[in-house]
Amino acid sequence: MNGKRFAVAICALAFLSALSVARADEAAGVVTEMGFNKIAIKDKAGALRQLTLSQGDTKFDPDTWRPAEGDAVIVTFTQQDGRRGPVLTASLVKLGKAGPNSIANLKSPIVVSVTESGKTGIKATLPDGKAIKFTRHSGTVYTPAGWVPASGEKARVVFRIQPARLGYGLTYLADTIEKAN
Repeated sequence: MNGKRFAVAICALAFLSALSVARADEAAGVVTEMGFNKIAIKDKAGALRQLTLSQGDTKFDPDTWRPAEGDAVIVTFTQQDGRRGPVLTASLVKLGKAGPNSIANLKSPIVVSVTESGKTGIKATLPDGKAIKFTRHSGTVYTPAGWVPASGEKARVVFRIQPARLGYGLTYLADTIEKAN
């Protein structure tokens, strides 16, 4: 008798957990707004979706890119019930076509125009005019030795990309910052 009750209880729990599992869905559109943990996309029909980015669960493709306003993206998401209604949580944000504000497929090394230099690294302009910051770390080498980049100078930067410690951005770690002619 106890075995039957146990089996019924297990079946009931399995049924309830199946009901609570969020179903994955997909949407394609253009990024209209970015927030600290939100992304808004508008699809071809004009529907606007507000999606939540989850620190541990949201992946980006390519992983060396982060969405910017104007990017065409494909988002895989799940819908869950929240305190104030349904919550759409992005599990994968894939770049379809880079928009005018996007930094996608940036390759190392690159020659940039320095706009600002400081203890934490340099701020610069990429050849296409987009602004970027290269962060200095304990192993960063400036060439020639003793050279301090000044605004308006060209620099050749050897860098690597890693996810930011906070938020969803990327950190461009400068390994070498070399004076370029």
